[in-house]
Amino acid sequence: MLLNAFRRLFSNSPNRKARRASGSPRLELLSLEQRINPATFAYTGGILTIDLNQADDFRMTSLGGGNYKFYSNKDIFTGKDITGLSGNESGTLTITSDLALTNVNITDSTSTGAKVKFDASTGAYVDNFSIVLDKTPGAVTVYSDTTFSGAASLTVNTTGSVSFSIFD
Repeated sequence: MLLNAFRRLFSNSPNRKARRASGSPRLELLSLEQRINPATFAYTGGILTIDLNQADDFRMTSLGGGNYKFYSNKDIFTGKDITGLSGNESGTLTITSDLALTNVNITDSTSTGAKVKFDASTGAYVDNFSIVLDKTPGAVTVYSDTTFSGAASLTVNTTGSVSFSIFD
């Protein structure tokens, strides 16, 4: 008798009504994090490497004596801040003469359309700059008041254009 009661209780009888879950499911939209690859920077043995990852104008200016500012409107820089180099998780990298810098390498490994501009400067660049933009258009613009002093040099390798602007 007790066995029959259990069978009736747990059977899939057609006379038994299915229980409905209380309330209807609510649909919800979730905001996902942005999928933008940030520009990265790394410093090793006197060499600062900056890898651009957005189609953007990357601008730089020299304040003289090895003090530089690098700007980006779209990219957020990620890397390790150290003495003389700061800008992690911001759109501006600041380099001071406290950083034992000799070379700056700028690349565009995943970005199409990165552009590098040497903006108006108040001092000369005292370190070597190497720019390799192998994504299209990869333009580099150097304004007339940009100077390199001593043994400092600028090397550009791009599939795009290089322009020099002269202003009176």
